[in-house]
Amino acid sequence: MHTSVGDLLKWDENFYSGQVGGKEFLAELQEPGRLNNGKTLNYAKGLMVEKYRGLAIVEHGGSWGGYRAQLLRFPEQHFSVACLCNVGNAGPEKRVLRVADIYLSEQMKEPAPRAKERGPREKRESVALAPESLARYQGSFRSEELRATYLLAVGDGKLKLTKLESGGGFLRAPDEMELRPVGSDEFTVDAEGLQFRFEHDGSGNVSGFKLDAGRTKGIEFQRKK
Repeated sequence: MHTSVGDLLKWDENFYSGQVGGKEFLAELQEPGRLNNGKTLNYAKGLMVEKYRGLAIVEHGGSWGGYRAQLLRFPEQHFSVACLCNVGNAGPEKRVLRVADIYLSEQMKEPAPRAKERGPREKRESVALAPESLARYQGSFRSEELRATYLLAVGDGKLKLTKLESGGGFLRAPDEMELRPVGSDEFTVDAEGLQFRFEHDGSGNVSGFKLDAGRTKGIEFQRKK
């Protein structure tokens, strides 16, 4: 997909005018999903619907190869930021918030995050794990919340993740990633800002993991039997 900031401006403005699709359809796109257990998600039909510093936001990003993009909209302020990057570790989701902090600071109801929190994630030191230790993390893991299934396998002495099923592109990350060990049962994918924390059952076997992806924390994945 090829686009430009000018094209994104037209796309973004349509959420106010409803010229294409109509306002009822656009409202449905931004209606947060709800699980069978009653939990309301911050993910709608292809859009993240959240709050930032007390203001409502709608956003989504994309990635392909070494490219990264993010489009952030503050609907009540009729203000948006688009960020298009041609390097994999650019972190556009953080850059759009920095711009918003400048332009909307007087309307924001909560204090700005500390610079350290808004900047690049602090890189933790790697820990050495033997291939036989990595083997216990191998297997298929599924998140019912994301409708996604991931396969973890050891290759070349490293733990690698492959997406087997992705239910809507919530995680804007490559289909294959290498997990870097940073602690006891903890791994990270630095370029994507993903953190994995593995859990064990009563017998000490790896039963699943919790995934932190940006501002979304604790997404549960369970090992498939």
